[in-house]
Amino acid sequence: MRRTLFCAALLLAATACTAQGPANTNMTTNANTAATPKAAAISDADAIAQEQKVWDAIKSKNYDGFAAFLAEDQIEVTDHSVNSKADSINEIKSMAVTDVTHTDWKVIHADADAYVITYTTTVKGTYQGHDIPPTPARSSSAWVNRGGKWLAVYHQESEVKPMTSASPSPGGSPAASPSASAQPTATASPSPATDPIALENQVWDALRHRDYTAFGNFLANDFVEVEPDGVYDKAGSINGVKQADLSNFVLSDFRVVKLDADAAVVTYVVHAPAPSTDTERHSSIWVKRGDRWLAVFHQGTPQAHAPAG
Repeated sequence: MRRTLFCAALLLAATACTAQGPANTNMTTNANTAATPKAAAISDADAIAQEQKVWDAIKSKNYDGFAAFLAEDQIEVTDHSVNSKADSINEIKSMAVTDVTHTDWKVIHADADAYVITYTTTVKGTYQGHDIPPTPARSSSAWVNRGGKWLAVYHQESEVKPMTSASPSPGGSPAASPSASAQPTATASPSPATDPIALENQVWDALRHRDYTAFGNFLANDFVEVEPDGVYDKAGSINGVKQADLSNFVLSDFRVVKLDADAAVVTYVVHAPAPSTDTERHSSIWVKRGDRWLAVFHQGTPQAHAPAG
């Protein structure tokens, strides 16, 4: 739940962009997901109140209270790493928050046992003794009901950046190159996948072929994308990928965390084509609805460059 503290590189890619993943995938599961009692879908008001309680614990330095909100397999995606629950707790111990405000709340009900909440955060205070920059961040969390208790299993933040006039699309994607504006080609209908990384690879195959119909078919109707320059719905995301050539991006460092039996988050690093050295951390949440797995959420966060020397 750490506030982004560094300036980051330009945004590299749009929704759910993936390439063929490495074999050493890190998969985290929770042994109790199959036995989780069914809970009534949480209301938007209760979801917002739950998120605010987490920030209240941070502000009051109630570290035990903060830890109690987090699942044991919780991950926090920052501009420099993917933190475990222990890492997240240690980071907030380095924070002294004097004031925090939230706006632009939005709740996506993934299924009866899981939801995603996204909002804009402005924090005043210090981190490791240094003032936290006043730039707002787009914050997102995924919560899951386990054993009748709602727990946070994922959090990510992206520093707010203004939309450029040349790029009205999600992700601040680069303007379409000649190759990107070429005639789209249809992709072969893929066999149904259930593994989040396989699903992301199929999305990327559609983008490489500029098959925007196939790309859109992977997104739920209530899909939301969060990028530094804005928050986009399904139509906005489809419009955005049409502005970019995504054929040469490379992904690495995949990690999957199951929310429940029918939902999972996958996070990974996106590498821009050479000669650029820019990278980003991207995450997608996939949910099984009926007999299909669909993406309901995606967020991209530019990765901070390591200090020279």
